[in-house]
Amino acid sequence: MGPVERVLDIARGEVGVTERPAGSNKVKYNTWFYGRETSGASYPWCCVFVCWVFHQAGLGGLLRKTGGCTTLMNWFKAKGRLVPVREAKPGDIVFYQFDKDAYADHVGIVERVSKSGVTAIEGNTSVSSEDNGGAVMRRSRGWSVILAAARPDYESNDGEEAEMSEKEIRELVAKEVREAAAETRYNKLEDVPDWARADIGTLAAMGVLKGNERGELDLSGDMVRVLALMARLAALGQEAGEKA
Repeated sequence: MGPVERVLDIARGEVGVTERPAGSNKVKYNTWFYGRETSGASYPWCCVFVCWVFHQAGLGGLLRKTGGCTTLMNWFKAKGRLVPVREAKPGDIVFYQFDKDAYADHVGIVERVSKSGVTAIEGNTSVSSEDNGGAVMRRSRGWSVILAAARPDYESNDGEEAEMSEKEIRELVAKEVREAAAETRYNKLEDVPDWARADIGTLAAMGVLKGNERGELDLSGDMVRVLALMARLAALGQEAGEKA
């Protein structure tokens, strides 16, 4: 079995794996990456999944071990390994762009290519959340959402991983979470991430949070985090008062 088919065989075997509990980012790929169990919004794992697959295939040295999609994309760019998007083929790594900013939002491993786009095996996705769905799935996507395609140097068959230190990983995760939060805006309650929707909905129902005349919100990712925390603290205070 060649290196491309080995990567795809391992990725296919993971289809159906989910994080437990849902919405926690607690999944075996993060445990491998960080060297311990992790949980929380700061640990997205689509890129970690790709790194895990290559590691399991004995090909960890063909990419940078990182949890950041944009970091991995730029690493391939620096190596001269990006290829024209419409020339992607099985075994390539594709980076998706869902919100039209300068960052890669998601990543997957190409399994098949068609006239309309690619079918890839991706981590941390679902039919309701493109890039934070909590499952390994086979997804078909059109060319329009593919930001870049990278072709690992399978011919070199280098098994030595380009490791990142724990400090580098922490700094990278913190930086990318901050950037993503600053860039993201939410205009409707249904667009707010699952983990914060109930809290934001409670504030809206109480009249603490009001939208425009059409009921539309204008919240940044940072503001969603702050408001969700406020709602939870208020709920804890109310619960404590009732017990007293």
